[in-house]
This record gives sequence, C-alpha cells and structure tokens, in this order.
Amino acid sequence: MFARKKGRWMGAVAAVVAATFVWAATAGPAEPPAVVFRDGLLSFDVRDVAIEDLLLAVGEKTGIPIAVSPGLNERITLRLRDRTLEEVLAAVCGNRAVVYEYNGERKDFRIVAAGAVAGIAGEGAGLIPPGTGTTLSDPGVSAVLSEAAAGTERKKTVAASPDRGNPVGREEPRDTQGRPLYKSREILIQFRPGVDGDGIAALHRTLGSMVISSYRGGLLQRLRVRDGISEPAAAALYRESPLVELAERHALRYPLRMPNDPEYPGKQWNLQKISMPQAWDINLGRPEVAVIDTGVDYTHPDLGENIWINAWEIPDNRIDDEGNSYVDDVRGWDFADGDNDPKPYPTPQKPNPDSHGTHVAGIIAAVTDNALGIAGTAWRSRIMALKVQSDADVEMLEADIVAAVDYAIARGARIVNCSFGGETYDPIEYQAFVRLREQGILAVCAAGNNSKNVDTDPVKTYPAYYDLDNIISVAWTDGSDNLAAGSNYGAASVDLAAPGGSVFSTCHTGSSEGGYCYKSGTSMAAPHVAGAAALVMAANAGWDYRQVRAALLDTVDSLPQLAGKVASGGRLNAYAAVRAALLPGDVNGDGRVLLDDAVGALQITADMRPDFPSGMAPAWADMDGDGKIGAVETIFILQKAAELR
Repeated sequence: MFARKKGRWMGAVAAVVAATFVWAATAGPAEPPAVVFRDGLLSFDVRDVAIEDLLLAVGEKTGIPIAVSPGLNERITLRLRDRTLEEVLAAVCGNRAVVYEYNGERKDFRIVAAGAVAGIAGEGAGLIPPGTGTTLSDPGVSAVLSEAAAGTERKKTVAASPDRGNPVGREEPRDTQGRPLYKSREILIQFRPGVDGDGIAALHRTLGSMVISSYRGGLLQRLRVRDGISEPAAAALYRESPLVELAERHALRYPLRMPNDPEYPGKQWNLQKISMPQAWDINLGRPEVAVIDTGVDYTHPDLGENIWINAWEIPDNRIDDEGNSYVDDVRGWDFADGDNDPKPYPTPQKPNPDSHGTHVAGIIAAVTDNALGIAGTAWRSRIMALKVQSDADVEMLEADIVAAVDYAIARGARIVNCSFGGETYDPIEYQAFVRLREQGILAVCAAGNNSKNVDTDPVKTYPAYYDLDNIISVAWTDGSDNLAAGSNYGAASVDLAAPGGSVFSTCHTGSSEGGYCYKSGTSMAAPHVAGAAALVMAANAGWDYRQVRAALLDTVDSLPQLAGKVASGGRLNAYAAVRAALLPGDVNGDGRVLLDDAVGALQITADMRPDFPSGMAPAWADMDGDGKIGAVETIFILQKAAELR
C-alpha cells in the first residue's frame, strides 16, 4: 500500500511483514517499551506491546515525532536489532496495510491505518490506490534527522510501475560516479549450515520472494523480492529468521577502468620498472592465477597457450564429467551468462567486446619469448578465466563474484586477481574472501580510482578494503613512480603501488583496439602484483600466503613520493621479492631442494653447462661465498635432497 499527498506530504510504502516475524499477541499487561537508539540505528525487544506505545517510544528516541492515527490498537511481540527507522516502520506496520509518511516541513512521521489517509486541513482524503507512492529510499535515521534539521522535504517522482507495482521514480543509492550500488529488486540470502530445504521454501513463500539462482548447495541464494516491499525491508525480514545467517542487498561491482593517457612513454616500461628481467632469471612462474573479471579472450594468439585447462573435464561432450554442476567448464566459466564460454562477445548494447579482463590477463601471463606481441610477468603461470560481467551489462553481480571465488577455490587457484570494486561493504562477499584465506589463497585487489585517501574518506572500494590478511590492496603509479592522480591511497589501507599508467597489454582480438592496447588504472596495477606473487610462490613452494605477502611488501622500492601514501611506502620490485623467497640450494629455481638440484650443482661443478652470465654464482646457491658452485654446495644440496626439503 502506498500513500501520496500533494504539497508538503510525501508518501512512503510500509513493507508487508510476514506473520512469522511480527504477530499480534494475546491481550495482557505489557511493560513500557525499551528502545535503544545508537549510531543512527534502533534496537528493541518487546512483548505484548501496543503498536502506538512502541512507535511513540521510537519517535522519542530518534527525536522525530511520530503521530499515530486512532484505530491502530493492535499489540505485537517483536525483536529488532540495529535497524534503520524505515526498517523499523516497515516491520511494525507492514502486515497491517498501515502507511507511514514523512513531513519535511513539520519534521515528523505520521502513521495512518487501514489503507486510508486521514484528511489534512486544506487537502482531501481518500483511499490509497495500490501501486502508487514512493519509498524513503533507505535513508537511515541519520539522514532523516539531517533533513529534519535542515527543514527540507523529500521531493520525488511518484508514479506507478505497471509491470511490477513498484514506484519508478525511487532514489536508488549510487556511487560517486553515479552508478547503482545495488541490483534493483534483488537480495542475497546466506542460510545457516544444515537448514532444512522445506523450511527455506516455506520462508520464501511466506515473504513472497522468488529464487533466481542458488549457490553453495543452496546455502546462498539470489532472490527477487516481491512487489510492494523495498530491498532493505525484505532483507531485514529474512534476518529475523533463525534459518538465515546473512541477508543483504545484492551489491554491484564494476571494472576499475581509467581512460588511456597517450603521454606515458614506452610500450612495456612497466616491466622494467619492477625489475622483471632480473626476476625472470630466477624463475618464470607456475601457479594458476584466477582472473575474476569481464572475461578473457582465450583465442588471443598471445594468451592461448597460457589459459588454464580443466583436466577433469572432457571438452564438448555436454556432460558434467567431474560432477561440479558446471558442464564442459574446460577453460573456466561465464558466471554472468551461465555457460562454459568465458570469452566476451559483441552485443547490440556493446558492439565492441569488452577487453578489460583480457588486458589484465596479458599483464599476468601473456605468452612470452614467442616472437609475438608482449611479455607477461609470469610466463609459465596459467590464467583461470572466470567471467562475471554479462556482455550486455556494465556491472558485475555480487552473486557471480562469490560463485567465481568458490570455483577458484575448488579448482586449485593459488592467486585471485580482482580488478573490480564497489562502494559497499558486503558480509556475503566478505565471507567468500574469508574462504579464500582459509584455503591459503592470496587475493590481489585494485585499490580503486577515486583519488581518495581511504584512511579518512568514508567511501572505499571493496573487496580491496576488507580487513583480511590474504588481501593485497594495490595503488597505481605512473612512469615517473608518482602516485597517479586517479589512484586511491592510504598508509593504513593500501599496501603497495605498482605500474598502472598507460600499460600496454593484450586486448580482445575482435575489438576496435586490435589485439593490443593501452589502459590505465588500479585495474592494471593489481595484475603486476598478482604476476609477481606467482613468481614468489614458484621460488618457494613451501611458503604460505602470509610469507608471499610479506615478501612482496617488505622488498618494495621505497620512494619518498609514496611515503605516507601506501603501507609499504614503495612500489613493487618483483626481482627483490622473488629473491627473498629463494631457498638455499634451489639451483633450478623451482621452489624446492631435491635431487635435481644436486644434479644441477654437479653439472655446474663439472663445467657441463655455461657459467652464470655475471661470472658469479647466485647467492642462494653459493653456500660458502666463493662465487662458485662446487663441492661444498653439492654436499649441502644432497643433504637437503635426502631430507626431502
């Protein structure tokens, strides 16, 4: 039900509340309601309380008068914790077809009963037609209080939506670039382990929600909320159920792009900056890197050989060979479109196929030393292509990102690159990154392109700023090692910087960019760190993600222009990080000390292969410091190999 008044009154829909959570109690004496108002949120636990008494107590605590019309004499039992004023009003009033209104001039709320609006002097009264009105657009108590203090009035377009019965002029929350923060009409629900499927189905029927898709064996579900209820109100209702662990609006994420800058010099200046040639002398990478992005052009001649292949799946037999619910997922998966093809394609909405993910993949692991195109940071790593953006859209769905994270975990990725972000903290996405940590997987995330000090600015970019030690947040530097004007920064929140300005890498072969292109942003900085992390892991197979992270951060090139801007105070040095990870005696640089290292030492001792170009044995293999690999080194390596160290 909606209410609408001309002039100073703006109507707001009261959400329908299931009897499961709010019910009329039997008559009897009740204690005065105790309402807590802290940090703009309301909490209370009441039994057999008159609705009028509860609402008056809420009004007293918030400082916003709430007038209750005669006839609203029901009693309720209800417990709510840390809810906005809109959520409280929706929960208290919803299943009674009660309408609440906010008056910007008088700075109060008015509760009216039974689907009818009482007349106000000089204005008519009448029944409330279904499907008209507007919501408060998730204001939160603090926002309402602020408006009340300023004496302002909410002005919104009020119109009926014929296809879904919801107001079409609602003020949807948007990020600083004007993009939606949430998927309209959708929420995500994470159920508690072991819950009964019949109970979940009954809950959906009660609340009128439709399941769009299900993940993690049905414990995580993407829902479309019923008409006539706001997304925050629907999520609040689900949170009251003992079956539900988390219930949130469906957050959106976007690729972190910045426009190209033709003034940046050199096609691969970036690799020289981080000492990649020296790092390649040690090893060329190995671990799989999952690229959660807009998709990857796996047919690109400079990428094809380094695309991860699912060895447990038989190609194109239309059978789920490994029983993981993904049929023919040979090269990864397209979670946005629900198919096994993670390559972007042109659409009427986007005739130029998206190149963001392909560009990121090239920075990490373009095929190198093939007399074609560009070099990647980790030559021998493989890219697991996980597409989370539909070809027709600009946004990424949180549900698809979470599903991609779980896929990367199940398929053995050691590193996940996340060159995307959104300005909302989300507990469900957070838990997905917790699962990465539990499996020892490093997540390298773009810090964002808002030009903000995220230590002090309330607007942050997630997942980069989740407080987890398996996440590395990466800022963007230019060719002069200056922090780029567009990059986010923060000495407490951003870990290190890496080249991100005018980076030359692979692009979609079917795009107007012609197979290679320049791109800028923290999206380009993050994959440099992901590639370097792959080299570090290859250098020491026994290291966990904490040690890899420490090596990357402790070996940066300290730069005065980055002091106080990033936690490490510097820009990535891949060579120094890889060298820090090397095992004494690891002659072949595979991260282990085994018999093949002893053989290598004997070959060097016997001059069976050329000496090192510098004429000096590397420090990690030269045990006695004489500049050579000889008997001392061979004996040491044999001992280590015998210990299987």
